[in-house]
Amino acid sequence: MKSKLIITYFILIHVALFFVIIKSGFVPVIKNKLKGVSGRPELTRFYYRMVGYHRIMDENIPEKSVLFIGDSNTQALAVCLITPLSINLGIGGDTSFGVLKRISNYNSFKRARAVVIAVGFNDLRRRNNEEIFKNYTKISEVISEHTDLIFSGVLPVGKPYNQYKILNKRIQKLNTKLKELCLSRKNRYVEVGSFLSDNQGNLISDYHVGDGIHLNPKGIRIWSYKLQKALETSKKGSNKTNDEAKIDSVH
Repeated sequence: MKSKLIITYFILIHVALFFVIIKSGFVPVIKNKLKGVSGRPELTRFYYRMVGYHRIMDENIPEKSVLFIGDSNTQALAVCLITPLSINLGIGGDTSFGVLKRISNYNSFKRARAVVIAVGFNDLRRRNNEEIFKNYTKISEVISEHTDLIFSGVLPVGKPYNQYKILNKRIQKLNTKLKELCLSRKNRYVEVGSFLSDNQGNLISDYHVGDGIHLNPKGIRIWSYKLQKALETSKKGSNKTNDEAKIDSVH
């Protein structure tokens, strides 16, 4: 009888512990760690704080501005050197999901001359290419209704970033799909990876800060130049024909 009570006690303890673990959210954290996300929420406190600042400044953004939206590489851009009357809405760590969630906060999109989107790297450890592509499509559907939309391809990675060879093949496939989307929806696509990478497709060390991900001033100048050329031939205010203005791979 005593042994049965002990067994029952241990069973109840384990059942209670099971429900505590489920309720605590511990399982999703472990799942994310196994995926390489380290349990970090996708939309961080920094993300929400920056969106709050953007909402404050949004009503003061002049008409016909060029808006840049993306992750940490975008946030590091001196956008006024790319084109006059430009606003940087980049947020470090952002994803295609984060961009899709926050664009409804920006009324300035409706009166902008153009919107430049450069996001997708941080998605790679959270969702597959098809899911990222679906977010790109939704972003295009929302923004293209109001203004010209320019997508910049996801930048390649290099040493010492882990698994950079495999990752760059995935990035190339994602960019191919993004380029096709831009052609089908008459958005513009800026391809810059080939200008920053070696003959194996890896980000050249001369162009990043040392982590294999973030561009240094030299790399940013190349990227900025390609974005500048794309904006010079954007649909509004361009002297090019419609066919010439559909896409800008800038080779």
